[in-house]
Amino acid sequence: MVRATGKKPSVSKIVGKTITWTAVVVLIVFCLTLAFIYISPDYDIRLIWGGSMKPVLNWWDLAITGPPGGPLNGDVKSGTIVTFQIGSEIVVHRVISVQGDMLTTKGDAVENPDRWQLALSEVKGVYLFKIPRVFYILVAFFIWKIYKEIHPVKLSKVESLIQSSRDARSKTAAPNPQ
Repeated sequence: MVRATGKKPSVSKIVGKTITWTAVVVLIVFCLTLAFIYISPDYDIRLIWGGSMKPVLNWWDLAITGPPGGPLNGDVKSGTIVTFQIGSEIVVHRVISVQGDMLTTKGDAVENPDRWQLALSEVKGVYLFKIPRVFYILVAFFIWKIYKEIHPVKLSKVESLIQSSRDARSKTAAPNPQ
């Protein structure tokens, strides 16, 4: 590709744009997948709000669940991570034993099993996979990178304001006594 000025774009610019557009496509596919999961009646997205399932599920991870006995996860058995409701709270724990239609569950990071027995019919979903919280940082980075390419003038103004604010703070800071 030759521009009107006759200069060829540098390899680093081509690679940078390729990486950016690849990230955009991956992000769009990911968002469409999450939207499908969200609107599908059998699948669900659960924000992990606790540490009882560490190290498998950590605070702020997203757990994607499917229907019990569904095509992606099979039957509920010992070792399966399930979601169920206790009062107004949705709990995500691992099944440690199955006796007939009754399940005993436990958090991985907890010593003792849960104090309740759970009927198989009370299982809301079965864990399929997680989206780790680190992913949020990557998404934010790519959104920032895309925004920088789309709005370079606005960003340069924001960056200059930030720099002038830093300069003003460094001038007004009291010198260190020695």
